[in-house]
Amino acid sequence: HKFFGSVTICGICLTTDSFLKACFSRKEVNVQYLTGLHDITPSGSRSGFNVLSLHNTLCGLYLHTNAHRLRQIVAQCYRNVDYFIAQITKLIPSEQIIHPKHSLTVCFTPPPSLTTMDKYSVMPVKMPLSPTTPYAGVCLLINVGPTMINHFLAEYRRDLAKMKVHNERHADAVHNKVGLIQ
Repeated sequence: HKFFGSVTICGICLTTDSFLKACFSRKEVNVQYLTGLHDITPSGSRSGFNVLSLHNTLCGLYLHTNAHRLRQIVAQCYRNVDYFIAQITKLIPSEQIIHPKHSLTVCFTPPPSLTTMDKYSVMPVKMPLSPTTPYAGVCLLINVGPTMINHFLAEYRRDLAKMKVHNERHADAVHNKVGLIQ
């Protein structure tokens, strides 16, 4: 649902016609619940609104006609990722950036301020190989273009400058404290 910009939470599963026909060859398919509950909603255990909303979003993108628009969306998302990485490497070393191949998510350290993270819906991330180092993750979907990336990176640049000043003051305070002890 996020990739397509749907307003409601809903997932989809892509499959082939032959698989569907093999799995659902009978006209009647019952979902068995652990407690023996008999579900009487038309679409299963949830209201059909989310499904219809996602369907409406997909139709609005003309994805029900062919995959041309989907290919355009995916290509634009990858261009957004490439642009983001090119721009953020001007601010931090590439060793501080993690981008899994074929992913629309880019993680980096240090993370921006909480204010910037909230404003741009940046995710805090823990990396398994470096659990004590805080990272941030951005998901570069179709709604995130170069203009938004530039605005975010301008604020991140300011955050980095504030972090540098803070770290320098902290280092001076530690140095002065050590000098007093000696």
